Amino acid sequence: MSVQKRLFELVGSIVKEKKNIKEEKERFRLALLQNPEYTKLQIEKEKIQRYISQIKQSVILKENIDLEILNNGIKNDLELLSDVAGSLIMKGEKPEDVEIEGEMYSPVVLVKYVKSSSL
Repeated sequence: MSVQKRLFELVGSIVKEKKNIKEEKERFRLALLQNPEYTKLQIEKEKIQRYISQIKQSVILKENIDLEILNNGIKNDLELLSDVAGSLIMKGEKPEDVEIEGEMYSPVVLVKYVKSSSL
């Protein structure tokens, strides 16, 4: 069996399994909705979550914490890191391991398949 054919089979298998998982999750969700105790607890949970969100917002405002700016900075740095590593790979070079604060970090290349229509 050719490598390309095996690759196609694996992608097909993954797509089928994801579809099966999605169907099973939907069956499970519908079964839960039929349970009155679950529905009651969900309503309570939503009330508690709203209250927790209000508390978090008041603390964030009080402490003047802007997590979004911090998270966006990390996201931008990760994108830049990925672009630089991708450029090295395209040039035929290998990104090197990096030591930061006594810890070694190694580059990892990820290949991901998405539906062609979502590109």
